[in-house]
Amino acid sequence: MFVYSYCGRSISVLTGLFGAACTALMVAAVARKLELTSNERFVQHMITETELNKETNAASAKIIQSAWQIYKCRRDGKHHLILENQKRMFEGIRTIREARVQRLNHAENIVSLRDVSKKQQVLIHNMEYMAEQQRDVQKNLSDMQATLNDINQSLKSLHTASK
Repeated sequence: MFVYSYCGRSISVLTGLFGAACTALMVAAVARKLELTSNERFVQHMITETELNKETNAASAKIIQSAWQIYKCRRDGKHHLILENQKRMFEGIRTIREARVQRLNHAENIVSLRDVSKKQQVLIHNMEYMAEQQRDVQKNLSDMQATLNDINQSLKSLHTASK
């Protein structure tokens, strides 16, 4: 199916653009609904942190057990079991390293762009409020200075009049 007239081509292009815009809006709406709230993100972070801690503890126990088994095998002269225990020990070390990398990656993802944007808006609002308060204080200070100057002038005129 081909469109040969300019009117038909423009209608087909506009229809395609409208469809792309509608699809983008739907995707944005669904993504916003599926995004976790800050409390849900906190709970997810705590659960993931707990799982990583359990994994690290299990790997640490595996390393200690393997090291002890290696010691016992060397002491008893069972050299054929040393390699197997060394593999278990190195597997535990690798697991701990992977958990450390996962923990670092997960710590980076705990703050979302929405939270940063909200904090930035609150900060800007507070800065504007403080600037307004500072202007008010400066205005009050200048008014007080003008009042003190008037009082000083009155006192000088009373002093000169009393002489």
